[in-house]
Amino acid sequence: MGPSGGITDPDPAALKGLAIIGQNGTSTGAWQYSTNGGTSWTNVTTTGSANALLLASDSQTRIRYVPNSGFTGTVAIAFTAWDRSQWLNGSTVNAGARGGATPFSTDYDLATITIT
Repeated sequence: MGPSGGITDPDPAALKGLAIIGQNGTSTGAWQYSTNGGTSWTNVTTTGSANALLLASDSQTRIRYVPNSGFTGTVAIAFTAWDRSQWLNGSTVNAGARGGATPFSTDYDLATITIT
């Protein structure tokens, strides 16, 4: 990921996506993703470097957090960039090897959402 945000890749033709490698808030709600524009949603299951969820950066892929009734607070997901050179959108893969010629960035970041 670039120093001022966003995703950079030495291959200018690389497509963009995320590999979800961590999440919190699973006891207070559910992270969900859709690969069909929000027509249907699937709960994000266990994540980590060994079982990263791949999500494409495209017009059909979305992620959301559905809090339990009455929950207020902040939840987060951890992700690394995925260049989509291997595997398919919605796949769960081992993203333990990152950087260099792998499809995953070395750096990771957090996305947070606050429910009030």
